[in-house]
Amino acid sequence: MTDINPNPKNAFCRIFLRHPQDVGETYWQHFAASTGYALLMARLCGCAVLHAVVPSLCEKTVSTRILALAADIQARHR
Repeated sequence: MTDINPNPKNAFCRIFLRHPQDVGETYWQHFAASTGYALLMARLCGCAVLHAVVPSLCEKTVSTRILALAADIQARHR
């Protein structure tokens, strides 16, 4: 990982680089992880709607995966 020392007055560093560095990632690593989470949550949203319409489908899919996702996010920030 490139060591970036964001200057608080530098808007580019503040907006794009500081947070990924704070969590120990490069911009692209953070982009990939965040995009993966977004795509997973979009899929889970579809499962939740499907379950709302037909309750016997995806009975535990969303709750099980959200709990696993929360544990994954917590582990990444330790």
